[in-house]
Amino acid sequence: MTRITNRPLGPVYRDGAPADAAAVANLVGRASREQRHLNEWMIAQGHVVVAVWNDDIVGVGASATNSVHPARVTRAVLVAEEHRRSGIGSGLLARVRDLDNLPSRVRVPAEDAATVAFFRRHGLATLVASRLIVVDPRRHSVARWAENVSPIAGLELTPVVVPLADEVVSSVVALYERTHRWDPPAPLSLADARRYLTDDVCFGVTAMHGGDVRGVALAHHADVHEVAFAGGVAEGDALLSQVLVAWLCAHAEGALEFEVDEGEGASDDLMGALRAVPEATIKSSVLILGER
Repeated sequence: MTRITNRPLGPVYRDGAPADAAAVANLVGRASREQRHLNEWMIAQGHVVVAVWNDDIVGVGASATNSVHPARVTRAVLVAEEHRRSGIGSGLLARVRDLDNLPSRVRVPAEDAATVAFFRRHGLATLVASRLIVVDPRRHSVARWAENVSPIAGLELTPVVVPLADEVVSSVVALYERTHRWDPPAPLSLADARRYLTDDVCFGVTAMHGGDVRGVALAHHADVHEVAFAGGVAEGDALLSQVLVAWLCAHAEGALEFEVDEGEGASDDLMGALRAVPEATIKSSVLILGER
């Protein structure tokens, strides 16, 4: 007599449902901080696919659009550690890719070599590296550096007034477009730019030359100031970026956090300026991958 054994049936892939919330939250909760934040956002905003193995949810894939960057779709894949290297991640990625015909945008911590390798095996390449860099102006070496940054002849630095003037918002849009050529944003009206780019800005400065806005630096108030934008409207003005960073250092009440993209179609000006700041530290590094 042949003995019949119960074998796990799966994986089975299906759309996520409200009843899956607890199991999906458990998976997301075991991920890295970066992936946890991303997956929580995507599961709330996007289309979710789950992988089921023997009645248990062992993987989740998500795909979400972004109205500011409509040319790519943000995707994420997360598989329980004990079920990795079994093809489940590949199955989830295939299914979230099949939801549309747009190229992907995937964020992976740079130190997560296994996940980076997984996406590269599926045809995704690094578009940019996004660094979170911390500068603490309360350090004597930083304050001294900021004081010694050479001024630019004819450049007038004017603190911004909230709500921001239209010309300041327009310069932010120009800076944002210049530093995001790797994932071009949709055309933004002034109202959209205020909503998506400058809504919670609390302090900053504009750099004026000959009556025109040449650069802008904007930040948020918090224990650690998140710098929303810092740089010149035109490309290749590294000295202007240094002047703007120095101004932020002189006026911030706490540490500053700069999120800077490095790569083709991003900006090297701000990264170059930050490399000159003493004791600037890289807090985290994330690779953004996608199809080229």
